[in-house]
Amino acid sequence: MNQSTATLPQLKQLAQTLVSQGKLAEAVIIYSQIIALDNSNAEHRIKLGTLYAMNGELEKALPEYQQAITMAPNMAVTYYSLANVQKKINQIDAAIDNLKKAVELKPDWAQAIHNLANTLMHVGRFKDAAEAYQKLLALAPDNREIMLQHGNALTSSNQAGEAIKLY
Repeated sequence: MNQSTATLPQLKQLAQTLVSQGKLAEAVIIYSQIIALDNSNAEHRIKLGTLYAMNGELEKALPEYQQAITMAPNMAVTYYSLANVQKKINQIDAAIDNLKKAVELKPDWAQAIHNLANTLMHVGRFKDAAEAYQKLLALAPDNREIMLQHGNALTSSNQAGEAIKLY
């Protein structure tokens, strides 16, 4: 395929093929071309940020996600993806803020709530973590792992009586 005359769908397909072959650096180049052709689509920025993150280029992923948020501020997945990169580079407070935003935009997204709760536990914000686990339990009331995590958060926040009920 001649990349200079390829259509957006063809370039996206090529990038997808390259990713499936593990050729992330080449896929990054293709997505840069896609953005040059269509720079108004936030999803292109998200994909490029994800490719950078998958390739271990975390510092390059950040501005792509931030640009996507500027372009489309109501996409929960962008805040979630940005938070995951921020956690990896130890920007924990910013990551927590972005996970909260993702959950605010998509309140029933269990994966985002769980990520938020676990992150809060990791930094010792046990009361906030317990609240997040409580939201998660509302979505999955029979999940024993979440019950245990919620109980641990309650115990750590000096709410042993409540924790015992979960245990």
